[in-house]
Amino acid sequence: MRLLNYQKPIPDRQVILISVIFLFLFSVTIFGQTVKNEFVWDAEVVILQEPRISSKDDVFDFFTEPYLPEHNNPTDGVRIERLKYYRPLVGFWHALMVNSFGKSALPFKISNLILNALLSILAYLLVRSITKNQLVSFLSAVLFAANPTKAEIVYWVYSDSHILVAIFSLLTIFSYVHKKQTAVLIFFIAALLSQENAILIPFILISYEYLIRRSKTKDIVIKIWPLLPLMIIYFYIRNLAVGSIPLETPQFPELFNTVSITTLKYFKIFFLTDSLATFYLADHNFLSQIGAKAVGAYIFCLFLIGLSIYLFKMNKALFFWLLWVFFWLSIYTNINSNTEFLMAEKPLYIASLGLCVFIVLSCVRMIKSKRFVIGLVLLITTFHSFDAYSRADAWKDSETYIEELIEFEPNAASLYYHLATEYNETGRYQESIQLYNTLKSLKKQTLQSKGYYRLGMAETYYAIGKNNLAKTDYNEAISNFTKSLNLVPARAKVYFRLGTAYFEVKKYVLAIKSYKKSIRLDPNLVNAYYNLALTYKKAGDLQSAERYLGIYKNVQKKNILPTK
Repeated sequence: MRLLNYQKPIPDRQVILISVIFLFLFSVTIFGQTVKNEFVWDAEVVILQEPRISSKDDVFDFFTEPYLPEHNNPTDGVRIERLKYYRPLVGFWHALMVNSFGKSALPFKISNLILNALLSILAYLLVRSITKNQLVSFLSAVLFAANPTKAEIVYWVYSDSHILVAIFSLLTIFSYVHKKQTAVLIFFIAALLSQENAILIPFILISYEYLIRRSKTKDIVIKIWPLLPLMIIYFYIRNLAVGSIPLETPQFPELFNTVSITTLKYFKIFFLTDSLATFYLADHNFLSQIGAKAVGAYIFCLFLIGLSIYLFKMNKALFFWLLWVFFWLSIYTNINSNTEFLMAEKPLYIASLGLCVFIVLSCVRMIKSKRFVIGLVLLITTFHSFDAYSRADAWKDSETYIEELIEFEPNAASLYYHLATEYNETGRYQESIQLYNTLKSLKKQTLQSKGYYRLGMAETYYAIGKNNLAKTDYNEAISNFTKSLNLVPARAKVYFRLGTAYFEVKKYVLAIKSYKKSIRLDPNLVNAYYNLALTYKKAGDLQSAERYLGIYKNVQKKNILPTK
């Protein structure tokens, strides 16, 4: 008889440490290309153009004001509605980063990269705590770390609120599983202050108690109730800071279609993404009626309902992870009738964890060979890793990103406006005009697309006019400013520049009219008063010149150098 060599099992602590190190390095490797990219699109708004994050005195305004304040600048004469998010911790985080490292994109990219890696580690530790299974938890975390739908979050600094809320949400649930009540309350507050989606955490915990721990209703209420006062306080403070949540209940066909179509699409892109960058346009005419085009989505949703009923009766652990997916996606299905978006990949950032665990846990229970399960997961992970890695190319800069979006969805009117803005900033005015002509020629013309065309062309003519002024080509400047005002009349900044052009060609009467119109549209346009005083002086009306010079001195709050 042959003696067998004794192999001492690896201690749990070493297994956990090895798993943690691997997940961190694996995640950083997949998404590491982000460090070479610049700020993209809205990231420029929340970082480069946000004054509150640069001032230590103003940073606490994030707790009393919207994360993205409504843009209603009378100088522009255009009102752009933004959702009133309440995310003070995100604003505070941006301020900390800017005051520590400046407004370079690199520190923010590295931050997203590290936080995303930490999220994969947290996912592993949480799943291990719930399932008590090293293989299931590690494979789920690997699959979760590599999912390419995370690219939109990691590569886009604007979306770091999703990373923060995901981290604090998992920390809340992890603390709850380990019965650390104080930590639960602290992390839950942090999650609420990071993003509104954190209100779903109590529902996750209730499901965990009922489906995993099999607790009684009375015990669940006792354990969960401390979170209720925090939610009430949160909604009260949020309402004071930004107003009530603008919910719009769609009619049955639209809600039914939206839920069905987006659910099918979310499950599909979890396995296979549609493009390097995506923009899912909401077709409200299609969504408002039950149609044959959505039959596949209806069938899939009926399948999920049947599967959920079966799992609820036969395997509550699997049902919990499927419910995890539904909970985190549910908050994104209530679109209003004016939104241009149908969906985005971002909701899958934390929801996909449930799907990863569901897949791995199902395979482990149905397939006897662990090697086969590991091989299957590694095959999916390898495919996803290359997909996630390659998607970084689409996020090189704003121009590249928006061009990718237009290629994917050529009927999205807002994309043409944003890309043309990028062209205008680099003096590519003819490309901008050509882009708007393409927008105008689209078959699907809506009020929104017509509005973006008028606004965009007006902004382009204004940009050309400013360039004419810089080159002292004043007659061309007058022509282009006039074209801009013909498209969008009430724009103070255009009248101000038009007044300057008239002043330079000594048409003082027209200059005075233009400056006065700019002041009526924006009484705080300080330099307009100064220029008006100077124009009256040139025209020989010294009394009016003195009057407006006095007004200029009164309204001047900052040391702004007057501009002709």
